[in-house]
Amino acid sequence: FRYACAVGGSADLVALVLSSDGHPSVDWVSQCMVEAARAGCLDTVVALSHSVADGNHDNAAALKAAVGLGRRDVALAVILGSHPPGPVGLNETFDQLMSAENINPNDKIAMAEVLLCAGAQGDATAKALVQACTTDYIDMIHLLVQYGTSIEFQDAAAVRKIVSKARMDQAEIV
Repeated sequence: FRYACAVGGSADLVALVLSSDGHPSVDWVSQCMVEAARAGCLDTVVALSHSVADGNHDNAAALKAAVGLGRRDVALAVILGSHPPGPVGLNETFDQLMSAENINPNDKIAMAEVLLCAGAQGDATAKALVQACTTDYIDMIHLLVQYGTSIEFQDAAAVRKIVSKARMDQAEIV
C-alpha cells in the first residue's frame, strides 16, 4: 500500500484499499499522503486526503512537500481534505514558501494566496510583508494587505521600510 502511494499511478488501488473494512491506520495513511505528495501524485493525494489522512501529520509534511514542489493542485488537495492542516502547519508552510528560492514570483504569489485562503496568518505573514517591502515585491505586498496582514509587526517595520525608501506606491497599498 505504501509503495503504491509513494510511486504514484495507483490511485484507484489506493482508493479501493481505503474503502475496505481493513484499511490501514490513520498514522500509516497520513504518512502515505506525505509520500504521495512528495511524488506529486495528485490523484493519490486526493484519495488519501478524503479518507482518514491527517493534514497535520509530521508538522503538515504533505503540505510542505507540495509547496516545496510548487504544486498548488497537490497543496489544495491536502488543504481541502477531511482533516486539513491547522494554523501551525499552515504558518510554517507559509514561512517555507517565502524562503524558497526555486519558485518563480508568479507561482509564489499563487501559492501564497492558497495558503492565505486556508488560514495562514500572524507572524508568518507579517514577516513576509516586511520582506516584500524590503525587496519591493509589489504584488506580494498587495496580496498580503488584501488578506489583512498586520503592518504592526516589529514596531511597524514594513511601514518604516516604505518610508525610508520614499515609496509612495507601496505606501498607498499599505
